[in-house]
Amino acid sequence: TVVLADAVIRDTEGREVAGLAGNGVEVADGAGVDLLRTLIERNRNAGIYVVETGTVLTATDVLVRLTRSQARGGTHGRGLAVTTGATAEVTRGWFEDNREIGVSAANSDTELRLTDVRIRGTLPPETDNGTGRGLQVQEGATAVVTRCVIERSATIGIWAWESGTVLHLEDLVVRDNERRGINVQQGPQVELSRALFERNRGVAVFVAADGTATRLAATDLVVRETACGDIGETGEWLRDRFGRGLGVHAGGVAMVTRGLFERNRDYAVVTTGTGSTLTLEDVV
Repeated sequence: TVVLADAVIRDTEGREVAGLAGNGVEVADGAGVDLLRTLIERNRNAGIYVVETGTVLTATDVLVRLTRSQARGGTHGRGLAVTTGATAEVTRGWFEDNREIGVSAANSDTELRLTDVRIRGTLPPETDNGTGRGLQVQEGATAVVTRCVIERSATIGIWAWESGTVLHLEDLVVRDNERRGINVQQGPQVELSRALFERNRGVAVFVAADGTATRLAATDLVVRETACGDIGETGEWLRDRFGRGLGVHAGGVAMVTRGLFERNRDYAVVTTGTGSTLTLEDVV
């Protein structure tokens, strides 16, 4: 295991001819790295990249910001990317003004744990306005998130996608994201406990199965002041539409116990589509 403490890693560039990569920290091939009190800024592709089964990152008191897209193609620019069975744990982390995705976990056997973390101001890649997500967990990854603020994402605060994906969120604030607060779709299992969603646009909490077993269970949930959308991914379709608190569609399943929905627009709670199931208990 490599221990890196009281360090600054900045301005890493990609390969001179190909223009690819440029990661600030890359942990791979079963290696272990401990980051302590580290600033990682203005690197390319990913501030921290953790890849392959057996690879472990532990990070405490880290700031990852201003990650740039790859020089070639203008894609990526993620703060933290964990993939293909790797494990990462971050305690007291701040991810700000990164591109495409602030923090991502992908693929089966990948494990991510975030405690006391803020993900703020995630921007689209330099050549694509379609993304800009705060936290993304997909393709069978597992994430446990405790005491986290996710705010000001260019599109979606939290993206949970595909069967096998498991996401546990506790003591959470999701606010001021431009298209959705959380998107749960295509098969993930998501649990929310003590969560506040406020001032998001479009839909604060969106659940859709699309032929899969998609489930959201929320306890002690507050959803308020959702605004109408600004601009959609394919043009103007979202402008001045929606503003919904909770939407369950296309066979999705959602359960809310002890919830408050206030000052949302269009619908506070709505469910549509064959097989969609919504259970509300002690909800105002």
